[in-house]
Amino acid sequence: MLAKLLAFEFGSGGAINTHFGPMPNPWDLTRTAGGSSSGSAAALAARYMPVTVGTDTGGSIRAPASFCGITGLKPTFGRVPRKGIMPLSWTLDHAGPMTRSVADNALVLGVIAGYDDRDPTCLKALVDDYFGLLSGADLRDLRLGMPSEWFFAICDPEIEAGARRAISILEAAGAQVVEVSLPHMHLSEVIFWTIQFSECASLHERTLDRLADCDVSFAEQLVRSTFDSGMDYLHALRARHILQLDFEAAFKHVDAIIAPGCPIAAPPMETMLAELGNDHVPWLEVAVRCTAPYNVTGMPAITVPTGLNSKGAADEYFNRGQAAG
Repeated sequence: MLAKLLAFEFGSGGAINTHFGPMPNPWDLTRTAGGSSSGSAAALAARYMPVTVGTDTGGSIRAPASFCGITGLKPTFGRVPRKGIMPLSWTLDHAGPMTRSVADNALVLGVIAGYDDRDPTCLKALVDDYFGLLSGADLRDLRLGMPSEWFFAICDPEIEAGARRAISILEAAGAQVVEVSLPHMHLSEVIFWTIQFSECASLHERTLDRLADCDVSFAEQLVRSTFDSGMDYLHALRARHILQLDFEAAFKHVDAIIAPGCPIAAPPMETMLAELGNDHVPWLEVAVRCTAPYNVTGMPAITVPTGLNSKGAADEYFNRGQAAG
């Protein structure tokens, strides 16, 4: 182990870790690096190390990756064993690689993926040569689906522009982009939060008498978690299949779906308000909007940088980023 990186308790983060302090974003020290796997994303963006491993229950790999301009992968549920990781939500938790490039990400996934009989949810499936699959790919054989609902409906204009620019580049390289319908994505957040809160309450109820020892963000979530009923939880488990059917229908026509990785830029730590054009909203109201559907369905999702957002980037970091290409 090279270093101990700042994270939030059980992958449930906010602005400032009560015990260890804030995790500034290397591109702008007044802004957050993200909740949860924030130290991992910041360390990679600041060039302290080439690879880290993060955990992702609703976006805790991909949102910090988006905020810090790195590559973060949430693998298929069960693809990477979770033995030794303290759970937050046993049906939503994932572990995956965080790197500066897609090639590095493929290399690391090839090492950490695979069956582990100490994790009962782990897939008994052979590990592909992910790095080898990157070479020789012909984008003319690739069909990409662009969702007509949800993912672009609430999005920072610069981030939407970056996503659409990336889509255009892929089209120019030969990929075929078609519109796909995912009509029930509006259910994804209520399904996600209900499952996470219910499973968190079940796993961590013994901590309720020690809330003063917890990080404030986790303590608030744990108290909130106790208000969901068993009936609510069962309804959410049943409803998640509706989202899976949406994606199953879409994948009859496309190979992958492309959309913004996170709809907001890194919010200021002082307020943790997301900036959506001229509007400002609490960041957690929108931060998991584009990430949680993939935790609910168990599908793999990768976030890659498409450009540098202008919001608050300090000149010295912006110039360094430009020089590095």
